[in-house]
Amino acid sequence: MDSDNESVFKESYKLRPNESVSKAKPANLRSSFELKEYTFRIILDNGVAEENTSVSLDRWSTATIDIYWDYQDPIMIGVVTV
Repeated sequence: MDSDNESVFKESYKLRPNESVSKAKPANLRSSFELKEYTFRIILDNGVAEENTSVSLDRWSTATIDIYWDYQDPIMIGVVTV
């Protein structure tokens, strides 16, 4: 969800161990110089975990989502800036 509470992506992925997926940034984020707040909601199919996190992103930052099945808290959401 973006700062206007509009859905940006609504995707489902079925991944095996060591697989990954990436999605291009929305055009309005790629061209913006200001920070915009996004909310990520991740739900694992097996019901083990659900995570809702808000992060501020700009054109130089990228959100990352990692899933670790053998951790107590398997969903990790971070931001990488380049």
